[in-house]
Amino acid sequence: EDNVVVTNGADEGIDIVTKSFIDYGDKVIISTPTYSMLKICSQIAGAKVLEIPRKTPGFRDNIEEIIEVCNREKANVIFFCNPNNPTGDFTETEKLKLVAEETSSWIVVDEAYYEYCGKTAVNLIYNYPNLVIIRTLSKAFSLAGARIGYILANEDTVKKLNLVRPPNSLSTISIKLGAIALSDINQMREWVEEIARERERLFSMLNSLKNIEAYPSETNFLLFRIKGLDANVVHKKLFRKGICVRNLSSVRGLENCLRVTIGTREQNEKFLSELKNVVEA
Repeated sequence: EDNVVVTNGADEGIDIVTKSFIDYGDKVIISTPTYSMLKICSQIAGAKVLEIPRKTPGFRDNIEEIIEVCNREKANVIFFCNPNNPTGDFTETEKLKLVAEETSSWIVVDEAYYEYCGKTAVNLIYNYPNLVIIRTLSKAFSLAGARIGYILANEDTVKKLNLVRPPNSLSTISIKLGAIALSDINQMREWVEEIARERERLFSMLNSLKNIEAYPSETNFLLFRIKGLDANVVHKKLFRKGICVRNLSSVRGLENCLRVTIGTREQNEKFLSELKNVVEA
C-alpha cells in the first residue's frame, strides 16, 4: 500500500498528477494522437503542452525526439499512454526506461489498457522515482461506471500525491465493487483472452475488406482508416444500422479513421456485415 494511491477513476489520477507535478508555465510533452485528458488536465494546471507526433506508419512513440525536446525545452512532465488510446500501439518498457534515464522529468504512464497486452512498466517505479503509473478498473474489469482507478509510484512520490488527493472521492459502493472484481482475477483474464482472440480475427477480417486499413492493437479496440470514402458518411450509415463506433476523423493524424471496440462474436459479425455493405456498395 506504500506504493498505491486509490483514485476516482484514471481521470482523477491524471488530475492528481498534474496538480502535483505542474506549476503554471511548466512544459509538458505528449505523444500525439493520444488520450485527450492528458492534454486537458495539463492545460488546466497551467502547462504549455508540447505535442510530439507519433511515427508513421504504426503510430509509434518517437522516443528519440521526445528525449531531445524534453532536454532542450526543460519539460517537467512527459506523458505516455501505453498501450495508446486511440491507436492501440505499445511502447516497450526498455524505451520508457531510456526516457527515465536520459531526462530529469516526471514520466507518467497511463496503463488503462495494460491487461490486454500483459506488459507493464510497473517494476521501474522502484528504481526510477520519477516514474508514475496510472491504471483503472474501467476497461478489463468492466467497471467504467464505478470510477475506480489507482496510481503506482515510489513511496515518496505517493506521499506527495496523497497531499493532493481528495479524501473521500470513492463511494462505499465503488470500493465494494472494486474489491469483488479484484477477488476474481482469473475471470478477468478469461475475458481478456477471449477479447484478444476476437481482436485478431476482426483485425484480419477488416483488412480483407475493400477500402479498409486496420492497424495492429494491443487493447480491446481496433483503429481503422477508410480509403476512398468519407469516414463521416460511413459512421452515420453504421449508426443508422445500430452500430456505434468512434469517429476520430477530426483528430490530427487520424483523418478518415474510425475505432471499434471488440464485442462478442455475434456483435463483431454484425459490425463486419454492415461495414462491408457500406464500404463495398
